[in-house]
Parts: sequence; C-alpha cells; structure tokens
Amino acid sequence: MRTKLRTLAVAVCAFTAGTLMAASPLFQADVGSLLPAGDYILMEDVTFDPGTYTEAFWLNTNVNFDGGGNSITSTVPGSGFGLRSGYTDHSNSISNVTVRNCRVGIQLHRTFLGNMSIINCTVEDCAQEGIWVRAETPNLPELCTIIDCTVTGNGYDGIRVSSFKDVFISGCTVVGNSTGIFVGKSAGGTAVNNQDIEIRDNNVTNNNYRGIDVENVVTSSPAVENVIADNIVTDNSNIGIHFRSCENGRVRDNISTDNGGSGLVLTP
Repeated sequence: MRTKLRTLAVAVCAFTAGTLMAASPLFQADVGSLLPAGDYILMEDVTFDPGTYTEAFWLNTNVNFDGGGNSITSTVPGSGFGLRSGYTDHSNSISNVTVRNCRVGIQLHRTFLGNMSIINCTVEDCAQEGIWVRAETPNLPELCTIIDCTVTGNGYDGIRVSSFKDVFISGCTVVGNSTGIFVGKSAGGTAVNNQDIEIRDNNVTNNNYRGIDVENVVTSSPAVENVIADNIVTDNSNIGIHFRSCENGRVRDNISTDNGGSGLVLTP
C-alpha cells in the first residue's frame, strides 16, 4: 500500500526503489517505509497489515512526523507498531496522529543522545503500551516530552518512559489502560534510572491497575526536584499515585480519590 506524505523540505532525496519515492513537495511512501531525516505531514488515513510490515512507518534520526489529523490502524488487532524508531535513531517528534489496534502504538526506542517529543496524539486499543519511549544506555537522552495526548484502552501502560533525563508529561488524558503513566527503568539492556521528571496537569482515570507509578528516579543536582503535581487521578483499580525509590521528590496539589488502593503511596 502506498500513501501520501507531504514533506516540508525542498530537497528531494533518493532512496532504494520501493522504499520511498520522492516527488517534491509530495512523497508517495510505501507503508513500512523508513522515513529519512526531514519534516513530514501525513495526507490520508493509513491501514497496514502487520503480517507484511512490522510497523506502518519507521522514523530515522531527525524526523518530524505530523499526522495531519489522520490515523494509522493495524488490520490485525494487537499486532504491529504504528510509528517506531530504533536503537540508533534519535531527535524525533510525532504530532497530530491517531494510532490504534497495534501491539504498541508509538515506540521510540534507541541508545543515543537526543530529544523526543510526542504532542497531541491519540493512541487507543493497543495490546501492549500505548506510548513507549525507551532508552538503554548509561548516557541518558536529553529530553522526553509528551504533551496533550489521549491514551485509552491499551493492555499495558498507557504511557511508559524508561531511562531518560528531563521527562515532561503534561495535559494528557489517560483512561482504561493497565497502569496509566509509568516512569521507570528500561526492561532490558542497561537499566538506567530516569532523571529529573515532571508529571503535571494530567487526567488519569479508570485504569485497571495504578494511576501514576514512578520508580527509581534521581536528580541531576540537589536543586532539582522530581515533581508530580496538579493531576486528577481517580477511579483506578489499585494505588492512585505510587512514588517509590526516588530522590528529592515533590508530590503536590493532586486530586487522587476513589481508587481501589491508597490515593498516594510514598516508598523510600
């Protein structure tokens, strides 16, 4: 299947036949393509068969992907990745796209320094994580920003961030997942603590386990605080907010009520 991606760049890049055909300013990209560095806008809804393509699109380094309000949907519920990057890819941004029915909706996963941002995206009905930004390196990537996203009905964590420096999650609606927001060590490779997090102004409700679960977070200096603030955390099946094994934390001005366990648990 070939779909339309508009590039904001003027230059036309040549790639292996069948991977990406350039007709500036409009790219005709095969589903399953690796997108090279550049700025892209998705021009139409996309469906993909995960039996043929592991992911709808693979983001290389320095890709800014704007979904243009369109959607990416797996034709086999619970399989494939909507948008993905790999171990050596970095400094990517994703915005304005809906991803549904995948194994993992959006997975940005690599070992190099750089920034990652996911803004105004909807991820729903995936078998595992909705959004998973993951690193496995002693050299922490510099910034992970997740803003104004709606993440619903996913089988594992709605939003999961592993091993980053400067994590900012704000303005997100996270409903009906297992844990709503989880910030902790990566599951494999070199497990590294997150550093300097801020989780603020999110609505985290009706998740099937915990609302917000933060573990093993350090700070870059004694002057820096790890902050969980101004969130609404209600009607989750287990603990509302769990803040454990963290340095220099501040939990303030949250509403954490009607959860199946304690509203707030602080564990040294």
